[in-house]
Amino acid sequence: MVRRGSSSALAISLVGALLASACGGGAAQTSGTNATASSTTSGASSGSEQHGEPGHHNEHHRSLSPALRAMHDVLAPVWHSEPGAGRDTRACEQAATLRERAGAAQSEALPADAPANSAETRTALVAAAQALVEECSGPRADVNGKLTALHTAFHSTFERR
Repeated sequence: MVRRGSSSALAISLVGALLASACGGGAAQTSGTNATASSTTSGASSGSEQHGEPGHHNEHHRSLSPALRAMHDVLAPVWHSEPGAGRDTRACEQAATLRERAGAAQSEALPADAPANSAETRTALVAAAQALVEECSGPRADVNGKLTALHTAFHSTFERR
């Protein structure tokens, strides 16, 4: 017989594990409690509506190039953390690394089956990462907006519409 407290703790653990796996898993993702939100506005959001159901997110991230995978590994824990001053701080702490990883994605050879606009989307990714770096070096009035633009640019590099 399972005691009530034990089953509640198990349920909470399972939900946490599901949320963590929604963006590739890992301990870094478990710090955020909201694994969904909008990527189309610069308002407070985390996660992404464009991910759809949790399995969809893992599915389209499995085929990332090495450089985009490396960028995802830095971007995902920031993006999926709770919106607010803490996430803004994390975004700014990682801004230079994100710009570096975006540059690596722009420089890597594109696969033969890459979308026709891949060079343009990777250029836009670098520009969005640079905009975040610049925002973080100033008054930080719109870190969330710049982070949202970077997240959207990241998805544009590999999603086929």
